[in-house]
Amino acid sequence: MILQSHMYNESACMIQIENFVLNVCHQEDVNFSWLRQQLSIFIPAFWFQHNPQYQYSHAIQAFAQTIQMLSLPKQFRQEELTSHMLRTFSMQLRYNYFAPSNLEQQLHRSNEQHNCQSLENSLNRLMEHYAKLLFVRMDLYFSAEAQVDLTIHRCHQYLQNLLNRLSNRDGCFQDLHWWAWALEQGAQRGYHIHLLLVYDGNKHQNDEYLALQVGLYWKEKLTAGEGEFYTANQKHVKAHFRIMGSLGIGMIHRNCPTEVNNALAAARYLVSSEKNQQMLRVKLPNMRTFGTAQLDVNRRRGLKV
Repeated sequence: MILQSHMYNESACMIQIENFVLNVCHQEDVNFSWLRQQLSIFIPAFWFQHNPQYQYSHAIQAFAQTIQMLSLPKQFRQEELTSHMLRTFSMQLRYNYFAPSNLEQQLHRSNEQHNCQSLENSLNRLMEHYAKLLFVRMDLYFSAEAQVDLTIHRCHQYLQNLLNRLSNRDGCFQDLHWWAWALEQGAQRGYHIHLLLVYDGNKHQNDEYLALQVGLYWKEKLTAGEGEFYTANQKHVKAHFRIMGSLGIGMIHRNCPTEVNNALAAARYLVSSEKNQQMLRVKLPNMRTFGTAQLDVNRRRGLKV
């Protein structure tokens, strides 16, 4: 099956199908020439990417239900789509999208709020337990070349490998007290991971060095060169936040309320309920998109693995 080049990218393909559905469903009058052209791109692309084991977002489910209900072929010439077929498609798509109570966005916000509260509670308990902690924030993603054939299944495997390394706490993860992660999907970076690492502040002081080591481990070891990374723990980035009075990464001291509040604010980005455009459009069954280390302050080790 020959597709437009960007349609071979699973993440980009699903985001564009979702945007197409939203455009059709929120327009009063749909241009049939535009609709015909879009369907000739998205129907073959959807079937190329489709995996019956995946769980799709509400908008993509509505698209799939519509093309199946109308028995639209997987490949066709544009002129085969009559005005009647296009009118029926747009009406049925709107029905499938709007008829059921679409709780997806509400559920997403509710989950994010719950995750935010859980994250704050854990960090507050952690900072009560230790006088100083070293906070490292990482964005882990994939090169443009790797994104072309990257699936959510393979991305999830990379994530599981990363979590295993965190649990082992060796190498660049030595003296790690706690962590939190969020798996998201965006238009620019595709599938990506936000990671917060909290180290023992008595044993580590150079957060930029640690961040670089973690990033290189992700890029060179875990993903065999397919990964890329960004960290805000660079000196020039921290200097900007320091000027703004919002620096919440690096060394955080328990007896400095401003540092603690800024650290909590920086951590909340992982679970911001405003990032609707970053939610996954494709999931594996029972797949988690957020997680943390388990905290037990009753033991000096501080953590249950």
